[in-house]
Amino acid sequence: MGLINLKTSPYDIATAAIADASFMCRRQHGDAPDVVIVGRTDLTFPYVPSHLNYVLVELLKNSMRATVETHGVDNMPPIKIVIADGEDNEDVSSSSYVMCIANLYGLYSSDYSLSLSNLFYITIVLHLGGDQSI
Repeated sequence: MGLINLKTSPYDIATAAIADASFMCRRQHGDAPDVVIVGRTDLTFPYVPSHLNYVLVELLKNSMRATVETHGVDNMPPIKIVIADGEDNEDVSSSSYVMCIANLYGLYSSDYSLSLSNLFYITIVLHLGGDQSI
């Protein structure tokens, strides 16, 4: 068993990351916003699942905290994760996979996109009216 899973499912990783981040948010703030996953939930690709999980948990924790701090626990809008690939998205090359965490409600005024362009490369892009790599 190696580190690379030839059929890494971003949907499965995101589902686990949501559970972890929600647990931490509830422990800290008393509640957590709902998270909705849309897009290519059937997508799989070769990747290191622990890397993707780590990044998603951190981004979700930030998004959840920002949502709770901005709206309080009684009025939290959901956070949306979009999974896409180059086949259905003209903005993404055919060999790329993208996950976007949409949090338009809190400290982060835009979306975080994870561009999973090749096996060991993750770029996090913050869209602020124009692309700015972080």
